[in-house]
Amino acid sequence: MAIKYTEEQLNNLDKAALIQLLLTNQEQLASIDNKLQLVLEQLASANHNRFGRSSEKLDTDHQIAFKEVDNQIVFFNEAEAVANLDEADYEEDNTKSRPKKRKGKREEDLKDLPIIKINHTMTEDELQKEFGENSWKQLPDEVYKRYKFTPAKVEVEEHHVAVYASKKDNHIGLLDIGLHIE
Repeated sequence: MAIKYTEEQLNNLDKAALIQLLLTNQEQLASIDNKLQLVLEQLASANHNRFGRSSEKLDTDHQIAFKEVDNQIVFFNEAEAVANLDEADYEEDNTKSRPKKRKGKREEDLKDLPIIKINHTMTEDELQKEFGENSWKQLPDEVYKRYKFTPAKVEVEEHHVAVYASKKDNHIGLLDIGLHIE
C-alpha cells in the first residue's frame, strides 16, 4: 500500500524527492491503467461470449453507417434513415398459424404406457348425507387420464371418479378430487 502524505509533509520535501514521488505515482497509475484495460477487455469478451452472436457472421447492413438520405449525410444508424427506401413495405400477415390439434392423439400417445387404476368413490355415509337414505343410484364413472413421469419410469394414472344421481330429482353428485385435466 502506498504511503499517504499530508500537505505539510509534501511542503517539507525537497525538489528531487517530489520528482521521484511524482515519477513513482505515474508508473503506478500506468500500471493500474493497463490492468483496468485488461479487465475491461475481459469483461467485453465475457459479455460477447454470453450475450453475443453464436455464429461468426458479420452483418454490416445494420452497423453504424454514413449514408446520404435526401441530400443530407446521416452519421448514425437510425432505422428510418438507413432503411432501403426502394423496398416495398412488407406485409405483416407473415404470422404462422399453429396446426390444429388432432382428435385422439392423446389417447394414441398414452395407449402403450402402463396404467394404474385409482378409484375415487363416496362412502355410504357421504352418499346418505348428499342424497338421503336409499335415494341414489350410481352412473357410469368419469375417467380422467393423467400423465405421470417418475424418473426412470413413465406410467398413466387412470382416475375413475364415481358419479351418483338422485332417484328423486336426478341431482348429480360427484366427489371433488382436485384433478385438473389439461
